[in-house]
Amino acid sequence: MVKKTPKTEEIRDKTVHIAFSESEKNKIRDYAKEGNTTISEFIRQAIYDKMRVIENPEKYQDITSSEQQLKEIQETQKKQMELQNLILERMNVVNGINETFEALKPLISKEKVKEICDTIISMLKVHKTLKIEKLMLLTGFDKKVVYDCIAVNEKLVINESEEVYIQ
Repeated sequence: MVKKTPKTEEIRDKTVHIAFSESEKNKIRDYAKEGNTTISEFIRQAIYDKMRVIENPEKYQDITSSEQQLKEIQETQKKQMELQNLILERMNVVNGINETFEALKPLISKEKVKEICDTIISMLKVHKTLKIEKLMLLTGFDKKVVYDCIAVNEKLVINESEEVYIQ
């Protein structure tokens, strides 16, 4: 039987033989029935659909691929939020540590100042007098630390020429 196509009025008289298993043929027949068409027309339409996708890939982009991309974007956003929350938690911990350190600083400073003063006094017992620069060089303390030690220790005196000695 020769059929004419409704769109082009071409005669369909060429045959393409395709082999299917029994289960494949049954599945195709069921889909064709569901689509209210014949097996031949169902297969023909599947071929034309595939040709359109090949000819215009951007128009017939794989929806699953777009859905997968959206899912990946959402997962990435979720991970970013988790990382931001983790960073905030850790910043809070660091801030807590800083607050604790600041609270302990006066206690640490008093002990450290006493230790520094003892070191300076030991140096002065050996050298009798030392200029500030020489004390800094021998002890490794900076100028402010040396001056702070002199200011809090009644035994230490500094003269106009910046020499330190024990009173």
